Amino acid sequence: MASNYILSLLAATTKVVVWFWAIFILLPRQILPAPKRGENRLWADVVRMGFYTIIIVHFLVLIGIYDLFSLIASYVLLYFLFLFLRPEGLSRTGMENLFTQFMVFALDALERKANYGELARRRWDEFKAWARGRLPDRDKALWGIGLLWVLVASGYLRLYEALNAAALTPTFYSHLKWLKGLIRGELYVDGIYPYGAFTLLSGLKLFTFLDEAELLRAAQGLAGVLTAAGVYFAVRYFSGRRDAALLGSSLYGIFTFARVFPGQPFYPNEALPVELALAFLLPTWVFVARYLAERELVWLGLAFQGTVTVFLIHPFVGAAALAGWALALPAGLIYGRWRGQGVLWMFLSALGAVVLGNVFYVVGGLGGKVWVEGAL
Repeated sequence: MASNYILSLLAATTKVVVWFWAIFILLPRQILPAPKRGENRLWADVVRMGFYTIIIVHFLVLIGIYDLFSLIASYVLLYFLFLFLRPEGLSRTGMENLFTQFMVFALDALERKANYGELARRRWDEFKAWARGRLPDRDKALWGIGLLWVLVASGYLRLYEALNAAALTPTFYSHLKWLKGLIRGELYVDGIYPYGAFTLLSGLKLFTFLDEAELLRAAQGLAGVLTAAGVYFAVRYFSGRRDAALLGSSLYGIFTFARVFPGQPFYPNEALPVELALAFLLPTWVFVARYLAERELVWLGLAFQGTVTVFLIHPFVGAAALAGWALALPAGLIYGRWRGQGVLWMFLSALGAVVLGNVFYVVGGLGGKVWVEGAL
């Protein structure tokens, strides 16, 4: 029985990872414009799709039409909007092929005919073909193996509790209730609480058809991996050193997990919203710094989207994101990086992020909801 439970959790985790990769990395990579390749492209895709998914799910739930079909339709409209906004546009044939491929796979998943094993084999073959032309040197390969070990260990530590105890903390059951409420089309079941993390998970639930409890357990590992990867990305950008980035990622992902704040136990199911918020906070800080250094609007847009996402996942972490903006404004003035227009764009973006990042809480308050008692 125990082995069946472990295998079921590992299978659920695999599904969550595959669909997260498909929705947040693969599809936006084909459509959304990106400033550069590599890590910047990866995090740009994740931040953008996190932002769009949270906004879309909140909106669909509020108007009472949230289900798999409405979510797919929203994604399709979003993708086609960006395709038409591309300077080079998209041919009719290319658009039809893209739409057909997406709908066939989505309907197969809906009917539970999607062959995840075959999908994994095809992607593995594509990866091998891609890797043959881009084999890293020995030094890069060793650093990559080190980072992979840290990410795997971070994910395992967060899955360990779920692997050893089917009954989890009261916080887990609150999260489970809120996630099920979203699937039923109910927002703020027990009162106003940041639902950003659960809107992201509800989207994965609709595509994976996993039980909500199983999804929450698997999502703990995903959140840990994302946050550890975010630490690596941010530390490497600000320090310029891979060793410092790997150390920072391992310190967070592996060694500072049980207690994050003095006197406050921080177990995986309790940490889920905070860790997801941190996963978006760290690249957001990088995007703010990139805009400060390069003055390219694409970085400002990414920083705006990341800040909104963080506020909707966890307002306290959103305040930390806002602190990054507050530090960037005087830094730009002191070092003369901008003229008045750049400062104005920065201020308006930060203000807009705060407004949009809290608008659904205001909507809940206008609907007669009150904040859930207790710490976030």
